[in-house]
Amino acid sequence: MKIAFIHDWLVSPGWAEKVFFDIVQDVITQNKESKIYQDLKQFWDTNNIQAEIFTNFHSSNFPNPTKLKINSVLSWKNISKYYRNLLPLFSIFTKILSQKIKKYNPDILIISSFAIWKNINSNKLKILYLHSPMQYIWSHHDEYKNKFTWIKKIIFKTSSKYLKIRDKKYTKFDKIYFNSNYTKELAKQTYWIQTWEVIFPQIEIPNYEKIDVFKKYDLEKNYYLFAWRTVKFVKHLDKIIEVFNKIWLPLVIMWDGPDREYLQNIAKENIKFIWHIADTKDDYRNIIENSQAIINLTKESFWIVNYQVGKLWKTLISINDGAIQDIPWKKILIKNFDELEKVFKF
Repeated sequence: MKIAFIHDWLVSPGWAEKVFFDIVQDVITQNKESKIYQDLKQFWDTNNIQAEIFTNFHSSNFPNPTKLKINSVLSWKNISKYYRNLLPLFSIFTKILSQKIKKYNPDILIISSFAIWKNINSNKLKILYLHSPMQYIWSHHDEYKNKFTWIKKIIFKTSSKYLKIRDKKYTKFDKIYFNSNYTKELAKQTYWIQTWEVIFPQIEIPNYEKIDVFKKYDLEKNYYLFAWRTVKFVKHLDKIIEVFNKIWLPLVIMWDGPDREYLQNIAKENIKFIWHIADTKDDYRNIIENSQAIINLTKESFWIVNYQVGKLWKTLISINDGAIQDIPWKKILIKNFDELEKVFKF
């Protein structure tokens, strides 16, 4: 059996990428605890699996936890700085990569998508794990549009109309899984997909060694934490930094992303950047555990970090939207970004 594992892009490690590789590992290792692997066995003999990975954009320094070959259209070391600007061309890249997949001639396509790769035209057996309908053109469309300058805004508005029409055409799959109840509802509203089931991503907090992160990273005792990609779009990290510049409480930012340099330049001395610590390291869990609370103001389809926060018995400060209702842990919810500063007025 030949499998094509497909993900939108592999440019910088994130939670969607982690979930994707969890799925890949479950299938190629024939994990009997995996719902997706068990369902796959209904369609095919899984005793002899051959597999390759396909993605539009691949950073050459992206960590590959498997030994599988990664096929891509563009593979540059610094592709993470540029790929978002290629939005109007996403469908073209998808068509190019589709030809590579056709040449590989797989028996089954296992697709992990939060953007363009839901939209593949193939008569092969298709299994979709949907992280979210493409946020750029659906749930976060207005937010992206309002951040662009006039030339980019025109291009974005025009290309979004085409992408929406194309996106709604691809709704037929042999199996569909959603990462949250929120995503399942979005799929129903957007594509009229009303069947299949929710499979939450794997969230584990293994035993870890206690580390004095205050000493190791020179942290203030009462710090708050941001643990997502350092981007202005959607994550609102620039606005979070502005609030902490004003209230002068310590904030730790524990991730990396394309807006790193800009965000570091606008941050004052009370804000500490610790660039990308892998979630497999003891430091990562210790930094979460020792924080006052974790801040995430993104309307997300699922939050792996938020689940980890809860399992470490920490408080989450979040917008009351998206998949937050799937999070059963302690949380402080605000209606909009303007209410963030009020959270810290004791």
